[in-house]
Amino acid sequence: MVSLAKISGSSGAWRAPAPVRQLYWRVRKAVLRRPRRDEARFGYDLQSYSRNFDDGQQLVFA
Repeated sequence: MVSLAKISGSSGAWRAPAPVRQLYWRVRKAVLRRPRRDEARFGYDLQSYSRNFDDGQQLVFA
């Protein structure tokens, strides 16, 4: 059985095996390289925005 001290090396910090580190960096690079979608933009023109607050009981002055 191999002790953790031999695996950790002289620094004392535990390190994942090389294939695990390689997989981590490969996945990280693929995620960062992926094109980002544009954020959805929602906007109102003034007339449609005012309809949200219209209760239908407007007084019309002629």
